[in-house]
Amino acid sequence: MKLKLLFAAAVAFAAFPAQAQAQDAGNGTFTGPRIQVQGGWDRAGINLRDTRNFGGRGDFGGASDQDNELTYGGEVGFDFDLGGLVIGAYAGVNFSDSAEGFDFNTANPPAPRVLLEADRDMYVGGRVGFAAGDRVLVYGKGGLSRGTLEASNPNGTPTLNYPNNEDEFDGWHVGGGVEVAVTEMVYIRADYTHTSYDDLVLPAQTNPAQTLELHFNRNQITGAIGIRF
Repeated sequence: MKLKLLFAAAVAFAAFPAQAQAQDAGNGTFTGPRIQVQGGWDRAGINLRDTRNFGGRGDFGGASDQDNELTYGGEVGFDFDLGGLVIGAYAGVNFSDSAEGFDFNTANPPAPRVLLEADRDMYVGGRVGFAAGDRVLVYGKGGLSRGTLEASNPNGTPTLNYPNNEDEFDGWHVGGGVEVAVTEMVYIRADYTHTSYDDLVLPAQTNPAQTLELHFNRNQITGAIGIRF
C-alpha cells in the first residue's frame, strides 16, 4: 500500500512541472487592456487616373509613384488569452507626411501644382494570435480604416473640388506581426499593415472629356512599445 502511495506521489510530482508549463502558456501573459506607441515606415500610393482615357489605366499628370516617409501614432486594445489562443480588439491612429504632387495643365492658364498628403489614418479591428512559448505571440489582424488626404496648395484645390482642402477615405486593412512580453506589463512589437481605401471620383474637372479617379493605399512596417494593465 505504501509503495502504491509513494508511486502515485512520484507520478504526481513528475507531472507537476509539465502541468505548470502548460498553464504558463495561457497564464494571462497576453490578457487585459493595453496601450502603446508606435513608429516606423509608411509607403503611400496616391494615384490620380483618367478613367475615360487609356482604359482607366493611365495616371494623370505623370507615371504612378509612391512616397516613403516616417509614420508615428498610438493604439489601445484589449486581449483575451485562452490558454495559448489569443483574441483581441484594438483602435488607433497613425500620422505621416507621405505625399504625391500632380500638375494640372489642362486649364488656361495652367493650374498650379497640387500636393496631396496622406496625413492621418484612424483604424479599428480585431486580431487572433497563438502563443509561441510563454512570452512570444504571433498574430494576424484585420479591420476598418479611415484615411485623410490633405491638399497642401490651397490654390490647387478648386481643380480637385476638395472641400476644406481635405477629404476622408473609408477602407480596410489586414496585417500581422510578432509581440514579445518583456515583463509582465511591458511588451514590444513588430508589425506589418496593408491598407486599401475606397476610390474617389472627382467630377467637373477643367477638361470635360476627363473623369478623374483617385486611388489611395498604403503599406506600413512599424515597431511599438506598450504597457499591459
